[in-house]
Amino acid sequence: ATQQALVAGDYFNAANKALTTVFLGLDHYAWLRAINVLKGEPLPIILKALKVITIAWFVDLVREVVSFVKWNSTAKKDDEAVAKERKDRMWNIVRATAQFVQGLHLSQLRPHSDVV
Repeated sequence: ATQQALVAGDYFNAANKALTTVFLGLDHYAWLRAINVLKGEPLPIILKALKVITIAWFVDLVREVVSFVKWNSTAKKDDEAVAKERKDRMWNIVRATAQFVQGLHLSQLRPHSDVV
């Protein structure tokens, strides 16, 4: 899927998929530590994995904003279907923003008080 996104020129999607793959690898590694198959504490690995997925969520947010700006510059202004599409795309930006802020908090990249 990452290669398909690269071939299509969708670099945001390719980066998101690559980062998600890294996250899943780190998550599995932490799980192996948690069930004592591998020695060591899982928490530092979990925090690294959360930082990686937070970066992936940031890439997703940027992708949504760029996509909206490109789409909005060519969309008709008075069409009802366009208004629905605009609303849906704006909600995608809100969702991506909330996900990114949650990632900042959970990964401890930024304390909660800094985000709020």
